[in-house]
Amino acid sequence: MNQGIGSPGRSALDLEPFRRELNLQRRFRLEQLGTLFNEANLPCPAAQAEVRAVLAAGAQQALAEIEAALARLSRGRFGNCELCGNSISVHQLEAIPTTRFCLRCDHRRQAKFNSGNEFSVRG
Repeated sequence: MNQGIGSPGRSALDLEPFRRELNLQRRFRLEQLGTLFNEANLPCPAAQAEVRAVLAAGAQQALAEIEAALARLSRGRFGNCELCGNSISVHQLEAIPTTRFCLRCDHRRQAKFNSGNEFSVRG
């Protein structure tokens, strides 16, 4: 198994930019949700309320992914693929710090999903 970015033997400083970015994203999503929930009490057309609900659901999903990535950082599992255990490339993590899978496994997972077959993530 390759050594992930969060593996022992890697400097904690390597992780700090990811932690900062994830915390910034977390704050943004919390502020976004606060605004959406405050606006939910205002009268508006049904279509606008529906858009707010969709935006809130997306923000909640993004927040859950951010918090899961922060938890992986705390557990020392950040940067390791949840399927194969190999390292996720730094470039991929820089682009999408919430990613849980290496490119190879993500492509396989998406192909299985698109074909309608189940694909399980190891626990």
